[in-house]
Amino acid sequence: MNRHDIQNSNNDSQDETAAHESDRVLRLPESDSCASSDLLQGTGASRNTGKSQDIMSEFVLKLKLVHPLSYIDQSVSRKYVRRMFIFDFPVVNETTINEATSAIRNGVAVALKHFPFLTGMLGPANHDEKDNVLLRYGHIDELRQIRDETFKTRVHKGSELIDLGGYDHLSRVGMPTSCLNMQDYCATDPEWTMPRWIPVFAMQANFLEDGALILCLEFQHSVADGFSIGMFLSILSLGIRGALTIDSVPKYDDCDIDSTFENHILELQEISKTDTFPEWDFRNFKLPPRKQVDSHIVTMSAKTVAEMKRRITIHIHDHFPDEDRWVSSIDCICAMLWVYISRARLLEGDSTTIFTTAVNARGKFIDEVVKSYFGNMFTTVSLRTKARHIVPKPSYDKLSPRKRILPPVELGEIAEVAANIREELELIDQDYVLQRMARLATLTKPTEAAVAAQRACRPAETGVRFGSLVKFGADVPFGIPGTTGDGTARFCRKPWMRDEGMINLLPRKGGTKGDADWEILLCLPDKTISALLKEDELGQFVEKHVHDNDPSKHGKRRTTRPGGRSINLIGTEKVLF
Repeated sequence: MNRHDIQNSNNDSQDETAAHESDRVLRLPESDSCASSDLLQGTGASRNTGKSQDIMSEFVLKLKLVHPLSYIDQSVSRKYVRRMFIFDFPVVNETTINEATSAIRNGVAVALKHFPFLTGMLGPANHDEKDNVLLRYGHIDELRQIRDETFKTRVHKGSELIDLGGYDHLSRVGMPTSCLNMQDYCATDPEWTMPRWIPVFAMQANFLEDGALILCLEFQHSVADGFSIGMFLSILSLGIRGALTIDSVPKYDDCDIDSTFENHILELQEISKTDTFPEWDFRNFKLPPRKQVDSHIVTMSAKTVAEMKRRITIHIHDHFPDEDRWVSSIDCICAMLWVYISRARLLEGDSTTIFTTAVNARGKFIDEVVKSYFGNMFTTVSLRTKARHIVPKPSYDKLSPRKRILPPVELGEIAEVAANIREELELIDQDYVLQRMARLATLTKPTEAAVAAQRACRPAETGVRFGSLVKFGADVPFGIPGTTGDGTARFCRKPWMRDEGMINLLPRKGGTKGDADWEILLCLPDKTISALLKEDELGQFVEKHVHDNDPSKHGKRRTTRPGGRSINLIGTEKVLF
């Protein structure tokens, strides 16, 4: 694959004085049209949607403050982003549950005091000329309290997991979570969807009688990305441990991103209308129906990934001795996944395949306040190439003419893809991010960007969408009473992920350092997974694989398939994989 076979993506996360806690917080006038029947438009006739919707609708009318949402915030899918943190909790009785619940509740109270807008509600901005959403929250303590509908605890009988083998079995095979019933483990209700007004944040502490605690946190994606969730977890854990209290927690320094960079964005808007952004395709043609597929968690050892990175680095230095080029462990994993998934799909040579990865953009800005921004502050990098550059022409089995046989993957193929991914990532700067924000600012329906991303990448057909969560959650010292170990979660999961072609690196102890295993969440059809995990494909590097299917979607019981064989990387330098 030649360098120009990949197109450069550069062309193409109290009292009345509370109202003044940030100069950028907007206070709605009493006569604001949103504070009337217009506000509840789209809430779905509360009498028909149950008591909880009635309560929430009444609550919204009391909220006087508006938290600013950026162009990026407005553009993302309006759904809940969920994270699960799972702990061994060996003694489950009234005393231990009460102690743990009290500590967790204290942590939530501290975190919500620090981020008061997370006590608010998200709903349609009906007075806005665009299809935007509005985040409203309270101006007094009474309206910022933990509410029963957004913080819940539940004790699960041991019999609930008996068909799944119990907690011990689930943890032994790799802790799948999509097999758990969402309604039982989440605080939110399935009916809490736009255009109703819905809570920005919710959390449920689940105590399993057979020895576990599962925290399920939910954030509206319009308000938080992965980095933001990491910020919340940091404050939450300090509150749980008592290192911060309601009285000692500092004030979060809010930032209105759009206003901060308004002049830059306005200057770029006219240019952005004609610019081509490879991560988006705004042409008006229908996509094939999105397929919901099962999740799979595959595990690679730290030793395997380190050896892979070492060999790729040597190859790059040998072929580019005069250039100061480098790759990260994640670059190498991305390259392997893109190549091997393309092979598993048996893409035709003329097919275009696109790899898209989300990138935390905070560090690309000079302004320090952006670096601690709570909200969506990410951008995307897209690389595209013809499938023939990463999927060689197959031969055919003489006994089974329909069976295509691919030659082994060569080290150089993976190394070149990894190097190109790194090169594109290095091109990201403040202007790169602002150009994309300027394009988002031109959209009347901001969520068209999410559809345009699907249209450009085609993750259900030939593309791969990647996101890394390795630094967000695994090292958080929760210190919850009754849990064992060092206070961190035993497992960190992104549950009920079913979007085909979506790949996530799950949170990992040590982030990108240390000797913890690397866990990869794959959303691919069973046929693709079977081909991907063959012994002579990606499977040769996989230590464990668990099929994390949702029985409610299939009407059948979840199955698991643990691995456990040793990995041997000794071989010729030409054929590494």
